This record gives sequence, C-alpha cells and structure tokens, in this order.
Amino acid sequence: MVAFNEISEHDVFWGELRVNYSDISDPGDIEPILARGLSSIHSIAIAYTYEDRYNLIYPDYPQYAPDWLFGALNAANEINDGDWLEDYSDDQLARITASFFPDSDTGPVEAWVWAHKEESGRQFINTPIRQPLREWGYVMWDRARLHEWKVFRTPWGPPDDYPPTTEVLERHAEREASLQKRSEIYRSGGRGWWSFEDESKVVWPEVSDQHPVKQRPKEVVSLSEAKDFLLTLKLPF
Repeated sequence: MVAFNEISEHDVFWGELRVNYSDISDPGDIEPILARGLSSIHSIAIAYTYEDRYNLIYPDYPQYAPDWLFGALNAANEINDGDWLEDYSDDQLARITASFFPDSDTGPVEAWVWAHKEESGRQFINTPIRQPLREWGYVMWDRARLHEWKVFRTPWGPPDDYPPTTEVLERHAEREASLQKRSEIYRSGGRGWWSFEDESKVVWPEVSDQHPVKQRPKEVVSLSEAKDFLLTLKLPF
C-alpha cells in the first residue's frame, strides 16, 4: 500500500487519471494490484527504489472494474432485515461464529458478537461505522487481553461524527492541488515523477519543428496558495 500511494502521490499520469490513495476505509484502485497474487505483492514490497516499485506496479495499470472484493462486500450491506444478532438462538450463533479450525480461545468470537450485537444480518459485513474496530484488529485479540482492557464492560457504540479537522482539510487541499498541477503538466506533455518541492524529475518531450508541443505551464500555483483557496470551498464530508 505504501508503494502504491507513493506513485499515487507523485506520478504525473496518475494525477491526470485522479488515481486515489488506498487505505482501510477505501482501497480505491489498488485491488487490481492485490489480485496479481502474493508473489507479485512481495516483489513490490521488497523493491528498493521508487523506480523499481514503479516498474513493478505500472504494467497494465491503472485499470478499473467495479466488481472487486471491496465493492462486493459493500453490496452485502443492505437495509436491515429485522433479524437482530441479539435475538439469535444458540444454534444460529454457533453456525455463524464457527471457526475453520478448532480454537479454544473465545476472544475473537466474543469481540465480534459484542461489536454486532445490535445489528441485523445484513450489516455484519464491512459496515462503515465499524471501520475503527477493523483498524484496531478487534477480532485478532485473545480473550484474556480483551478482558484486561475491559472491552466488554460497556456496549459498543459508533464513534462520534465530528466535523473534519483543520489537518484533514489541509490534507484534502494538498491532494486536490497536487492532482490539478499534475493534470496540467500531463496535458502540456510532461510525464514522470513530480512534487511541489521538486519538479526536476518531470520528463518533457523534445521540441521539433515538425511536431511542436505545448510549453510547460507558466504559472506555478504554490501549495500554500492552493490550500488557502481550497479551504474556502465547502468540502463533501
């Protein structure tokens, strides 16, 4: 994911295509890369330089299809079906919490039941409001540790929906300014690696009398100016 996001942040062509970052809340366009298999992912992870990672990730990419795993998991979240987990019988609960391999530690099962007790069956998979729990790896801890942390002392509740912080708004502004600038460079003929601090790695085509190309953009919008402008906009949060 780090290698993918590095290219997403700096590559001129990906800026033109608006390839988004990938994170736990939205894998974005990384799923075609993951679908190549563990051997390919391992090669990308151990690649030493940006150029090596770029060459491993870039073949036949970017590509997009709406039917990857994340989309399928989201599609599984439909409206409440009225069949609440807290009303399940012991037999029903045993069927949905049975592990593939025998495990004497009940921590993962208890954590999952605790987190979904007041949900219906349609909301058991990839629910957005449980993203913080997935980031925490809530079904990966043993029972003793969960009880030591007093996790089960109170019912689980969704986190408060706070407005975006200044830091979040600034990151969004910086991202939008980067996409806009890289798009301008791409449409002027530039390719390669770019950042606000270093434009020296952008590769420009040679100009010939037979095939003139557009000149580079004359006005360079600074990151601070872009942030100031974008922060005045009403962002979709």
